[in-house]
Amino acid sequence: MRMCTIASGGPPNVGPAVEILKWERYYRSFGMETLAIRGQPQPESAPHIATLDILSRRHPVNRRILEAAAAARTRQHFAHVDALVQEAAEPVHATLVRLVDRHGIEAIHVDALLSYPISLPFTAAIARLLSNRPIRVVSREHDYVWERLPARIPYFNYAAGRNLPPVDDQILHVALTSHALGGLAKRRPGGMGGGIAVPNMFSFDVQESLHRPAAFRESLELPSNALVFVQPTRCVPMKGIQHSVHFAAQVAAQVDRTPVLVVTGPVRGGFGLSPGDLENYKSSLIELSDQLGVALRFMDGGLSACPPCPHRADASARHFCVNDAYLAADLITFASTAEGFGNPVIESVVAQRPLFAARYPVMVNEFLPRGFDFLTMAAGDPFESPSVSMQTPGFDASLVTRAAELVMQPEDRQDLVHRNLAIAKTWYSDEWSTVRRYFRPVVEWLTTGAMSRSVSRRPS
Repeated sequence: MRMCTIASGGPPNVGPAVEILKWERYYRSFGMETLAIRGQPQPESAPHIATLDILSRRHPVNRRILEAAAAARTRQHFAHVDALVQEAAEPVHATLVRLVDRHGIEAIHVDALLSYPISLPFTAAIARLLSNRPIRVVSREHDYVWERLPARIPYFNYAAGRNLPPVDDQILHVALTSHALGGLAKRRPGGMGGGIAVPNMFSFDVQESLHRPAAFRESLELPSNALVFVQPTRCVPMKGIQHSVHFAAQVAAQVDRTPVLVVTGPVRGGFGLSPGDLENYKSSLIELSDQLGVALRFMDGGLSACPPCPHRADASARHFCVNDAYLAADLITFASTAEGFGNPVIESVVAQRPLFAARYPVMVNEFLPRGFDFLTMAAGDPFESPSVSMQTPGFDASLVTRAAELVMQPEDRQDLVHRNLAIAKTWYSDEWSTVRRYFRPVVEWLTTGAMSRSVSRRPS
């Protein structure tokens, strides 16, 4: 079968860009040929057959439609937005038809684009394509609109009940968790004959000797007694970095070391966040860190994805990857208020580092019930300004004490990370046996239109 994968593209070390490359590998491991369409070219992807600018939220047409959607308040306004979407969908649909026919595409994998207002014209174009081509679509859905900021915009609540995501017998919805799949079933009853939960999966082959944590620390000119906390996220309010700053300061004070917080991702947000909002947030973090004596380092997305690592064949290379940051850390911080999954949770386990995290919905409904032992605080409201929590930490003093104990007692730390590692390997390993159990029903659906079993339970 010839499969075309469609995604926005973007920085290779950001979650969705990492995951689409994994899925292309999974399809190929089942003997399928993969071709790629991106909003921008992406390194290491399958053979690239087209670049569609409309797949980017920043495309002028998408920006105009999203601005109109944000301002819409009445049914008449909603109808106007719908008309704009359908008009913009016409050339996108024509392009998709041409590419499908030219390349003999038998199935399409769409990553994140059908469940969230990234490109509404593309979403409409896919729906049109299904009306005139007998083609199956796997829609992998990282987030749903009702889980994020757009849920407060009336048009998107209206769209979520109609076509975001679209439902069709030719679409298989792949959610990252059973909890998310349940939310989709409630929002789109009657359209969920094709729905499945498949989590993100990870390689547990971390070659620490090639990841040079000491060299990474040296590159940041850290103090010799630094207690290093790594926040492997973008620098946006939703990630709760202010809590990580407070946590780093308090833990370091208990163990009498100099706190350093490394934020790996770029200062770049999604829907509803202006560049001014993001710069103000970064400035507030710097001010808070100065007040609390935390050395703050911003990598601004300058780390490579891992794998592949540019330095695997050269241990002396000075270009660092994401795993270098994880392995240079004493603790990982991830006080995010909302995530479709939260790759840093499992990545911290793979790196065998303790995790300080917020109890966002996936943490509460997916990770903690499986027995993981993390240092968790209450998740804040993802829709509220972080101005209050800048000055008021949202965690109990007991978490600080336990984190300090883990720093000072290596045996206890090793027991914790080894227990977490065993759980993660059971559920989230990309070993062939686990991939096959999760992925085989997707391939069965693509080839026969049916699935023989559920994958939402524990792999046996």
